[in-house]
Amino acid sequence: PAAPIGRRGQSSASPHADERYFLGDIALAEETILREAAELSISPQQHLQHLVVHGLLHLLHLDHDTDETATRMERLETEILATIGVPDPYAGSDPVVEQGNDPTP
Repeated sequence: PAAPIGRRGQSSASPHADERYFLGDIALAEETILREAAELSISPQQHLQHLVVHGLLHLLHLDHDTDETATRMERLETEILATIGVPDPYAGSDPVVEQGNDPTP
């Protein structure tokens, strides 16, 4: 799969700053990242950064199964990625709604 696969873990509803808690896992495949980055004409590093942010948002219970949630999630991804100098991965595209596929290019 191209998209990060997140597995949500058990966590405290209100964790304290000094406690550690588990959000879940993000699984990424190197060969898929390299192939997709080449197809998208972007660096593997940029694609990896996008997939990690996308997966983390899923672990935080965000999703993209409606136009509204897809737009919100893509906006958050774009804002977070901009803070680390990664260009908008959705520039020039409409928000993608999950239809059995992840919106990650």
